[in-house]
Amino acid sequence: VEFEGTKPPTYENDTFEGSQIVGTNVPENYTGKDFGDIPLIVEKGDCGDNGKEDILGVRWLIDNRRNLVIYGEGYMNDYNAPNTKQMKRETVNSIPPWFVNATLFDYIKVVGKVYSIGTNAFSQLENVSNITLNEAMKTIKDFAFESMSKVETIEMKKGVETLGVGVFKNCANLTTINVTRDNMK
Repeated sequence: VEFEGTKPPTYENDTFEGSQIVGTNVPENYTGKDFGDIPLIVEKGDCGDNGKEDILGVRWLIDNRRNLVIYGEGYMNDYNAPNTKQMKRETVNSIPPWFVNATLFDYIKVVGKVYSIGTNAFSQLENVSNITLNEAMKTIKDFAFESMSKVETIEMKKGVETLGVGVFKNCANLTTINVTRDNMK
């Protein structure tokens, strides 16, 4: 949702109840107080494709509630680990785009129809303590959560079929991976 104009609109507490809004862009001169309980977007960008021209692919945003939200439809890009100086393959993007803003969030939520977590997508994010994945998730690629030193809990919904190499490597504080009964085979 994007608001423009000289003042924020008025709305009732349940105006956005049941919606799929993940964040709100507002003019720079406003603060979170102007919009009550609506999450405000701090940073945003693209992080994947779905092969369909008429539908946006996978996107990301960081909101003022310290969440990194991955949303949209498709497959997340693969990345080099943040400490890698040169790209290893042509098909790999450099470092994850949210890494430069890593101090702005401590919780990761994947929502919508995102089907995969890319290689090294969240590797070395040291402030994150909790991760929640969506029901559409099928694949978590190599080293996706590697060296996340503060992560304690990961919520996995039904649907995850493949875990790559080193997905949870060096996650020293990871104590809980909650999976739904559907994932238990």
